[in-house]
Amino acid sequence: MEQPINSANQTSTKENKSLVVELLILSAVSLYLEVLLIRWLSADVRAFSAFRTFPLVTCFIGLGVGFSLGKDRFFSLAPVFLLISVCAIKAVEFLNISLIPFPTNSITSWGQINGTGLTFATWVFFLAQVLFCILAGPFAAMVCIGERLGVLFNKIEKPLKAYCINIFGAIAGSIVLTALSFFEISPFYQIIPVMLVLGFYVCKLEKKALLATAVSLVALVVIGMQNRPVEPNSRTIWSPYQRLDLVPILGDENEVIGHHLLSNRIPYQSAMDLSEANIAKIHATKVNHEALETGLRRYEMPYKLAKNLDDVLIVGSGMGNDVTTALRYKAKSIDAVELDSSILNLGRTLNPAKPYASPLVHAHCDDARHFFNATNKHYDLIVLSHLDSGYVVGQGSCSRVDNYVYTRESIARALTLLKPDGILVLSYFTVKPWFNDRLLRTTTAGAGYQPLEFADSRDLRFANTYYVLGAAVKDHTFKLPTELAEFARPPVHDLQPIRLLTDDWPFLYVTPGTFDLPYLFVLAETLLIALFLGRKFLTARPGPEAGQMFFLGAGFMLLELQAISRLARLFGSTWLTSSIVINGVLIMILLANFLVIQKRDLFVQKINLLYVLLSASLLTSFLLPVNQIVLSVPFGELLIAFLTVLPMFFAAMIFACSFSKVANSSTALAYNLFGAVLGSLLEYAANYIGINKLVLIGFTLYALSWYAMARASKSKSKSKSTQAD
Repeated sequence: MEQPINSANQTSTKENKSLVVELLILSAVSLYLEVLLIRWLSADVRAFSAFRTFPLVTCFIGLGVGFSLGKDRFFSLAPVFLLISVCAIKAVEFLNISLIPFPTNSITSWGQINGTGLTFATWVFFLAQVLFCILAGPFAAMVCIGERLGVLFNKIEKPLKAYCINIFGAIAGSIVLTALSFFEISPFYQIIPVMLVLGFYVCKLEKKALLATAVSLVALVVIGMQNRPVEPNSRTIWSPYQRLDLVPILGDENEVIGHHLLSNRIPYQSAMDLSEANIAKIHATKVNHEALETGLRRYEMPYKLAKNLDDVLIVGSGMGNDVTTALRYKAKSIDAVELDSSILNLGRTLNPAKPYASPLVHAHCDDARHFFNATNKHYDLIVLSHLDSGYVVGQGSCSRVDNYVYTRESIARALTLLKPDGILVLSYFTVKPWFNDRLLRTTTAGAGYQPLEFADSRDLRFANTYYVLGAAVKDHTFKLPTELAEFARPPVHDLQPIRLLTDDWPFLYVTPGTFDLPYLFVLAETLLIALFLGRKFLTARPGPEAGQMFFLGAGFMLLELQAISRLARLFGSTWLTSSIVINGVLIMILLANFLVIQKRDLFVQKINLLYVLLSASLLTSFLLPVNQIVLSVPFGELLIAFLTVLPMFFAAMIFACSFSKVANSSTALAYNLFGAVLGSLLEYAANYIGINKLVLIGFTLYALSWYAMARASKSKSKSKSTQAD
């Protein structure tokens, strides 16, 4: 006999599936938009190069506020606030504010605003407010998305099931954005799908929002397509790492003789015809190309110092000028290493000398430090030529991608790749005397002897300093060629004690002996705004799980950023490394959730044991002799990676156990997100204490989460005992 069909159950099943799909898609949108905004703002607004963490913090605050509301009051405004975000970015571009660096005392960068007094303080205050105006749109958009996510979490019966769906969505969003980043697509075009998805769900929830959504979409397209080039006739390329602006170099008759390249709106490098035929032509016609002559001297210097050029390694080969010079000096085999695939392609297509087309040149799209670790080839000459990235490792990280090239350990490893009579030449625009101090001390520590150090007196505009290392320098038999010796002068030094660069403290650009008050001012203002926006939620009587959720969020975010910085030195400071770490962590969270779902009662009873395992794994991570393991243990890099992320697995298990018991999942996640804000901001402490000691801060945060859990558990037991009496 057929069973009657229960239409109410069918309707309920359809509604549940619809909720699951919506939660999955909006979770993907939230992480996709978060990382996209971080990338876009740090590239298009120069002041965010000093505050890369702040877009991340803003997104977490917005999501946290949204989750805490638990209602659908503002979700219909999400497309409007997304439009406002794009308008703010375009406004600072057309007002030329995007080119202004933030005044800072602790990070040295080209063209920065330095100083003290009223004018300096005015700049700090003005630009701080500009930053917050820019971040207002992303914050509001994230509030809307977080609000809807909170509603969906509460509608799904089991908190862990909802959290698993949320993590699946986050992984999907991260993978999609990572894939798109390799197609050189402008962030503006990448944000349009977000508008379409949000518009669909907004109109589905509230049909009268259709007109506002349609107008927002049209306005987004119209406003987003308005571009102001940084220079006349320039074009913009979005590489996986940065915004690149290509500006033509015009000759005496307005013909294009090369290209300048700007990185995130800052002058970066160039591609000129440095071939032997073109140089002979210029000298024969006596055309005055001062920039070309200056560039020639700098590019030629390493090749005039080397005895043999059978095998040459160029680190940071860029658009190919170093490679052209090596070919002109008859190098027989050239390994050219360049991190950014877009720059490498520009060198192949736009460098007039076509150096990458030579069969003698072997191009490697790789991180310099990773190439040092991976190769066993030996070279007559290793060139580290003005390797200055200008951009950082990944979302929220304070480590720049070139940091690990200049550390003591990196120099020591590079020297092992030299042939017995080979030399390493490091050149850098040392804009401050303390740069010379830091590089001299670091290269000395890496080599075990002092390098030959000199500057070229003909370089009047920039202080270009050269550091030469090799066996001949060590035994004092190396001599500068006569044609160079007359122009060599000692670099300017501060002669003050200065911190050398190590893999734990690789921050070349951190100014010694300063405390960055402008940064702390913006940090304090950010925290005050966060407290104000979340005041009703934070001042209300918190649930028993609030403290634990908060500190779990803080510890987890801090460890994730620390892992990105640590693993970048092993696998390369690449966008792909950051993406793999982020997605690997998300997959671990999923695994932890599945284990707890299967054996919930067992793991909940053993939560104290999980805290013990977490503590042990944190201490193991802190004590790891990273370089010794990498160089002496088979698959050492994978072992380091496993031990670095292992604490986050135990932390995810603890979170899953605790989250499975919460009465209100959206409120618990709100506290967790507010904690993540604290963890993001604490990562800045690495500039002072080093990357490895962040693990100890994480240990403290997790100890506080255990204390909050124990106190809540004791309070519950006392309450039950009172009720029983």
